[in-house]
Amino acid sequence: YSQPNLVVYDFNKQISRDRIPLESAWLGLAFHPDGKRLYSSGSAKNRVDEFSWDRGVLKRIGDFEVPKPANDSFVGGLAVSPDGRRLYAVHVLGEKLHAIDLDTRAVIKTVDLMAEPYTVLVSPDSTTVYLSLWGGSKVQVFDASDLKLKHEIDVGEHPNAMAFSRDGSRLFVACANTNAVWNIDLAKGYATEQIGIAPFPNMPPGSTPNALDLSPDGKTLLVANADNNTVAVVEIGASGRGEVEGFIPTGWYPTGVRFSLDGQKIFILSGKGLTSDAT
Repeated sequence: YSQPNLVVYDFNKQISRDRIPLESAWLGLAFHPDGKRLYSSGSAKNRVDEFSWDRGVLKRIGDFEVPKPANDSFVGGLAVSPDGRRLYAVHVLGEKLHAIDLDTRAVIKTVDLMAEPYTVLVSPDSTTVYLSLWGGSKVQVFDASDLKLKHEIDVGEHPNAMAFSRDGSRLFVACANTNAVWNIDLAKGYATEQIGIAPFPNMPPGSTPNALDLSPDGKTLLVANADNNTVAVVEIGASGRGEVEGFIPTGWYPTGVRFSLDGQKIFILSGKGLTSDAT
């Protein structure tokens, strides 16, 4: 495997401006709300790497060590609370959730989980942490102050990426071992809809939805379907329900999708390249 790198890309000039080699990395990547700090999963190094972002220059400035589990594991998804006070990170195979105080730079709480996690998301008011339990077909809901488990929400197999609706009342959850995105009403505490994202009705599981993004106006949800080599375009109605409007062809195995800040462009990451051959 090649060494992982953190790349700064200039979308106006369409060139890579900078490339920072990393010892180890996985999917976790999150900006601090002040826009001046970036955090990256340290994966097998059992840490979260920290970078400064100043006038277009990215520099590594330190890291946060997290307790190493008894078994071989790696740091996976992470999130920064909107109030900028805490960083949350998961140990995937170690089945743990960590809370880090960004002022003291200390791990202030670690909780054991019932199965492998994938990533976390923090509510807009910073009071609640949502965790996709990759190995448990659930979304677990924690009190952000002490990581006490509040309740669990049943979803499909291998839940992974999550995204809030624009008003924060709903949580969309991609479930990789299904052909659907679970649409959770957070006030009710359960999924009120499964948005089918397969190209044809009644297809067996195999689309592998694994990345989500919501448009700035909150009306369109993008779903990366890794094993279909497509991005599903889902229109979100006033009631919060979703309807697939079509599919965007992609490169091989899309693993990331994002709207531009103005909602006029879509960026797609093809995990295995642009052809059907690994070379």
